[in-house]
Amino acid sequence: MFSPALGLNSTAQKPYSSSQTLPPQDLGMIISAILSLRYDIPCRASRILNPSLSLLIKSSISSSGGPPTPAFHIPQDLSTIFEHLQLEPMIPNYICCPQSFSLNGLTESVTTDQPHCQRHNDPNDHDPPCTQSLGKFIYSFEPRTQNTTNIKQKFIPTTHFLYQPFKNWLAVFLQRAGIMEILHQHQQSQMPKGSPKCDIWNGLVWKCFTGTRNINDPPFMFIPGALAFSIYVDWFNAHGKSTRLASIGPIMLICLNLPPSERLKPENVYVAGIIPGPKEPASLQLNYLLMPLINELKELWQGYHFSPTSTGPSGSFIRVAILTAIADVVAMRKLTGFISHSGNHFCNFCTIHKAQIEEIGPQFHYTRSYQNHKSTIAKWLRATPQQRQAIFSEYGV
Repeated sequence: MFSPALGLNSTAQKPYSSSQTLPPQDLGMIISAILSLRYDIPCRASRILNPSLSLLIKSSISSSGGPPTPAFHIPQDLSTIFEHLQLEPMIPNYICCPQSFSLNGLTESVTTDQPHCQRHNDPNDHDPPCTQSLGKFIYSFEPRTQNTTNIKQKFIPTTHFLYQPFKNWLAVFLQRAGIMEILHQHQQSQMPKGSPKCDIWNGLVWKCFTGTRNINDPPFMFIPGALAFSIYVDWFNAHGKSTRLASIGPIMLICLNLPPSERLKPENVYVAGIIPGPKEPASLQLNYLLMPLINELKELWQGYHFSPTSTGPSGSFIRVAILTAIADVVAMRKLTGFISHSGNHFCNFCTIHKAQIEEIGPQFHYTRSYQNHKSTIAKWLRATPQQRQAIFSEYGV
């Protein structure tokens, strides 16, 4: 579970005691962290600022007439300060195959000298094994005693994928002061009759969504603690408008329970990770990068108790569902598993063939159904690589 910064295990207010004073070193590190995180003071400036901050605190203590304090030192490196204050987020570093984009464990779990892609160990993978090298070890030598040397090794992946655990982010999000009240108020808000529809919750389909295919079950959004998100995926050139090309992109979730004016604020947007470049993954390859998030979403769909939250130390039972996807046409097809807009069955709502694209009568197409979609996917999973391509072309999923 998430370890709260500075050991603050509750959002409830505590009575102030004059004996609760911070050591000068901790005070200096907190000030340095605030200047960096709140006011965007760069790391290079902190290296100059922190020694000056130490002198300022020492002179303030001496001029106040208080008892002498032991010598202290504020680290110049911000990463050291964040680690000491437990502000450094827990972000697993996955080894990503530069060829297939499959995830091959964490960087610290490497045991072989020359690791290669293990994509073929996936039970749903029927392609030939990938022999792509994943990286290399670097070694450093540190004298331990006069006659011995300590050898340290570190694995450096060719490509890596940093993933921010969703539950960790959600734990921090739900502790923010007043956030639970904001989520509840917008969920219960009613649109005046006859007013224009201007938000996703104005649509009837979302109010009726159960996620169970059982119309007798209560709508998901009326269940206490239910949170709905949109998933966003896109790519851009890491070099801007340069002729050099390196396509990378974010995987993000936006909380739909928030009012529209709050949803896209940076502090309210969850960034799962950055899709590594320099090339875009194919549709199937994107699945590998989504798996850490999908595994957490499957758990959160069943429900997870977060404690504490902004409502108090007892916390809340939270369920999460992904309702919509946000992307352009190309990214949307990759994300949702549909064939591209140039495929035979290009529409993700119906089964019309591109040869009949100019026909608009209902006799030329059939609406896609949940049952057919699931059966096609099951057939695809059992098929060989050649059969999978034929199924993809025939059904468009």
